Amino acid sequence: MIPRLCAFLLLLSTSARVGLCGQIFGPHQWESSAGGNDHYYALVFTDGPDITWFEARDAAENFSLFGGTGHLVTITSFAESEFLRTSFQDQFAINYHTAPGTNAWIGLTDEKTDGTYEWITGEPFSFSRWASTEPTNTIVNEDYVHLWYRDNDDGAGAVWSWNDSFPQRGIDASQVGFIVEGTQIVPEPSSMALFVCGLGCAAVARRRRKTNEQ
Repeated sequence: MIPRLCAFLLLLSTSARVGLCGQIFGPHQWESSAGGNDHYYALVFTDGPDITWFEARDAAENFSLFGGTGHLVTITSFAESEFLRTSFQDQFAINYHTAPGTNAWIGLTDEKTDGTYEWITGEPFSFSRWASTEPTNTIVNEDYVHLWYRDNDDGAGAVWSWNDSFPQRGIDASQVGFIVEGTQIVPEPSSMALFVCGLGCAAVARRRRKTNEQ
């Protein structure tokens, strides 16, 4: 973990750019020698305001991983899901049936067609790990998916699983973050010291130009 990295996490929403300090766990590489894809994964938590799915998506796409960029994680197999569980499970407070816990956004949504889930990268949606009774879409706009470590008080214990949600978790979670997956990595050892997340200068400049034009 990079402890309480004041990474000046720049999040672009539709209305404002927010600077937040936060915690980053990882990155962990799922090596091809272990059956993986050689991608890197990092768990990011923000301090302060609840991070929405949209803000997490934008932040992940501008996340710097050893010089490469990333996206909200896409989990396309049980093996990949297990890699994430073993890598990050210890950072998740359990969501009990009567008490909120940790949530982390992933790159899955059915915002285009209700009930038809799609990965933001366009990868086929053929694997899922829903919590029991999920997805429910019981609340309007439950079109965005997060990970949690859920205990339904049914005797089965805590389960690493998914839940559909509206885009802002609010009081339903004690801590909200996201998992970023890096697909373009230049793994130079010296790069770890420079490991930061944030928006590129070009993105900031575009937003400033847009603001000045208004």
